[in-house]
Amino acid sequence: LVLAIICEEEELPNIFGQQKQNGLADLILGTDSRLNEVLARVPDIQRGPQPPFWLRNRHIQFIPFLIQNEVHRVVHPIPFQRIAVPIADCHEKPCESHSSRRTMNDTVTLDVFPPFDSDSEYPQFDRSSPIILYSPGLRCYSQDMPGNSVVRKAFGKGMRSIVFNRRGHTPNQPLKSPRWNLFGDVDDLEQIYWYIKDILSGDRTTPIFLYGISSGTAATVSALSKWDKRRRQNPLSKVPAFVASAHIVP
Repeated sequence: LVLAIICEEEELPNIFGQQKQNGLADLILGTDSRLNEVLARVPDIQRGPQPPFWLRNRHIQFIPFLIQNEVHRVVHPIPFQRIAVPIADCHEKPCESHSSRRTMNDTVTLDVFPPFDSDSEYPQFDRSSPIILYSPGLRCYSQDMPGNSVVRKAFGKGMRSIVFNRRGHTPNQPLKSPRWNLFGDVDDLEQIYWYIKDILSGDRTTPIFLYGISSGTAATVSALSKWDKRRRQNPLSKVPAFVASAHIVP
């Protein structure tokens, strides 16, 4: 704003071309004598950011976040609908039978909000409403991915949230086979994608946004790389597709 006030009569030249360097370009590049006037009017330009006191320590900065999470989890938890989904270890892998002893089949869970069977309670949602598919962090689940404020924000924007609790991450649900997905499995994620598209939504045109959080991004980033490669090699193959993705890491 200050630059505009001082140089409102000047014309901004093409500083990347051969045009003479003058006017606003000189001011931006720091060669104009009026720069001191700008600095006098806006002294904050010369100061670094000053975060709140609780953000100046890497341990203390988590305290407000943890308190907020506990209030949400205990006082007003999100009423997720939990859906159990069988996962086959033989997805795109050669094996004699899914019941083989060497096959690591299991059951994962999806936590959905708002639920698919609650049209009367949430009339603004239907089965074709946009979906955000979350891959939560280490030792996390739907009520703390960490945090769940993004789920509440999504609800306000008319987007349904589905949290994928990968193998070993659903509270009080023991593993059925000795495979624990610490960072997630791309094959599991793909099976979940098609379950959402074909069974839950029932509409393959439903837009899905992929959201990886912390260690959950290991699966989401790997999956997008694998699926993009498959799409390039065989454009007619059946490949998961998302309208966009976000990968939030420390």
